[in-house]
Amino acid sequence: MVSSSSAYQAMLDHHELLERELARRLSEVERGMAGGKRELAAAKDEFLSYLGSDIFSHAIAEEYTIYEAARLASELSGSVDELLQEHRDLEEAASQLRGAVETAEIGEIASEISGTFSRHVAKENGLLLRLLEREDADLGRLLAAMEELFGVAREPLPAGKRDLEGDLARLILDHAAAAAEAGLQDEAATVVAAAWALLQHDRPDLAAEAARRLHRIAGRRDTQPVSLRRSPDQGGNLPELDARRLAPARRHAEIFERYAALDPGTAFVLVNDHDPRPLRYQFEAEHAGEYSWEYLEAGPKVWRVRIGRR
Repeated sequence: MVSSSSAYQAMLDHHELLERELARRLSEVERGMAGGKRELAAAKDEFLSYLGSDIFSHAIAEEYTIYEAARLASELSGSVDELLQEHRDLEEAASQLRGAVETAEIGEIASEISGTFSRHVAKENGLLLRLLEREDADLGRLLAAMEELFGVAREPLPAGKRDLEGDLARLILDHAAAAAEAGLQDEAATVVAAAWALLQHDRPDLAAEAARRLHRIAGRRDTQPVSLRRSPDQGGNLPELDARRLAPARRHAEIFERYAALDPGTAFVLVNDHDPRPLRYQFEAEHAGEYSWEYLEAGPKVWRVRIGRR
């Protein structure tokens, strides 16, 4: 495990690399604007490809690592929410760029994305990372977890081969997001979780994008409130799995491994620091009719859910 000071510098270096490579692809888009439609289309595709494979993979990795660590510092909770919203804004801008056809519009959106990302990185460097280093957070552990999550990016496609799977998956995810905005959060989350289940083994890069969308949809503030079903023992006699103590990169796997080890008719209690609603949709996508899910405690600081095998 690297030291915290080395990890801090590695995070800064990776931010610099991402910013530099995105700016280089923006330059290609600007050159394409002065050329023909084919040159611009190729530059636009490369810009979007880098966003998906590197920028957004990095975003989800830091959401589950340094952002969660930063939330423990009360003075940073508002800043984390702001940075999360900027991730969502970048995703929305990428969706707009994907559908843009006019030369001026393509250049304007690509430039906006590059500028937004540069300002976003500056905030992370000057606020989040600096405070975490000052408070002696275990940046070495956080960096290792980030690298593991970031590593889900797939092998690049052979030159000239269209990513039909990626195009179809993102089309589904974009329409699911629109459905959620229209008030169909449950339906949208169900579709995105099903996409995640189908993609997670063969296309982990797209599965990571689906998981990110699922957390955004299922975590909306206007979703239905949790209803508690009070049980006699409140889960007191059941083994607990405290997700707050798990490395972010291993959290999902640990929970599903614990479920897989259950005998029929048994259960465990999942403890978390936020509503694990997105996980519920993932269980429904993979284990519909096989599991039980019962809230025992619903915040505001601790959530406890009894998860059982029928």
